[in-house]
Amino acid sequence: MELKRKITDLRKRYSLSVSARLHSARVILLQSVHISVELIRKKQRRCVIAVWNPYLKLIEPLRCEKSGVPVTSFYLSDEHAQIISPGAWFS
Repeated sequence: MELKRKITDLRKRYSLSVSARLHSARVILLQSVHISVELIRKKQRRCVIAVWNPYLKLIEPLRCEKSGVPVTSFYLSDEHAQIISPGAWFS
């Protein structure tokens, strides 16, 4: 009971409220190449779009469909050939 009261008091005393607003924005047009890639896992086939960035000279990483993190190496699920990161695959 006493601990809850102290925690509540500390939260009220040291809480911080932040407000922000957009000051400015810049739009940069970047030409890129979209590459259609077919992923195959057993009998499942799936097409995804990979993006080549000519300024960085690399293919931008795809996203894990379970966790949403960018991946450069990944696993494909058996059922729908979904892109799954190694971290999400083993968890």
